[in-house]
Amino acid sequence: CIDVASLHEVGGLVSVSGFTSITPVANHVVGQRLFSDNVAKALTTGFLCDRFRNLDKIQSVRSPSVFIHGALDTLIPSEHSVALAEACGGPATQCIVEDMDHEN
Repeated sequence: CIDVASLHEVGGLVSVSGFTSITPVANHVVGQRLFSDNVAKALTTGFLCDRFRNLDKIQSVRSPSVFIHGALDTLIPSEHSVALAEACGGPATQCIVEDMDHEN
């Protein structure tokens, strides 16, 4: 939805458990579950083509935007939504829900 909002004028944007780009998410997941952070970055950087560069695209969004994320999300850390809200080109509201994870 960030891609669409960056290309077209929309009435508003709601992002739930958004991510800055796929590479940091893959680094986090691989590092958290299989390897150290340095090994994870080396592995994922060589294999991923990052088509989802939301942090770059969000700067073009001028619509009012809301970024909702669970503080307990272990798949995509809530810092991704915080970074997206801070980089948003329009008015942005952050909502980090303390007892929410990635699946609720």
